Amino acid sequence: MWWIKFVGSVFIFAGCVSVYVEKVRLFTQRIRMLREMERSLNIFQDMTQTYRLPLEMIFQKISQQVDEPVAVFFRELSQAFAEQKEKKSEDIWRKTLQGMKEAFDKNDQVLFLQMEAVIGGQNMDLQKQIVNNCCEQIRQRINELEAKRPELEKVYRVLTFTVSGFLILLFI
Repeated sequence: MWWIKFVGSVFIFAGCVSVYVEKVRLFTQRIRMLREMERSLNIFQDMTQTYRLPLEMIFQKISQQVDEPVAVFFRELSQAFAEQKEKKSEDIWRKTLQGMKEAFDKNDQVLFLQMEAVIGGQNMDLQKQIVNNCCEQIRQRINELEAKRPELEKVYRVLTFTVSGFLILLFI
């Protein structure tokens, strides 16, 4: 009978550890996604400043140079601009961003929404200023998350051992 309790305890502990690993993975994935967002905006700025390509081509090239889910966002933008169902480029940007709710955090969506004002615009100085502002905000967010990371990992680890220990004691 003791071995059933032991196996149950191992399963409880393994379940709690898997929750810890998943939380840390999601946190790391968010930081990586923010870095990809910044990289995509830098590529966008370089391509719009250097070349006079249609937006669907620019977005397609960006989607080929960045990782998912940011690549999916720019791929969908490219398709939406090619189809031109909406009249304004701002509406296309906003609608595509709203379709990516699962991939982007609400705060990330707010950052990307800043860009809608300059998409398809002719004022390159305003575009450069908004892209630089957006990139700066992304860098600040990355720095905040990196600073919180060790503390959150420690909290998750302590919670993992505490909850698993409590559940093991409860069921024994």
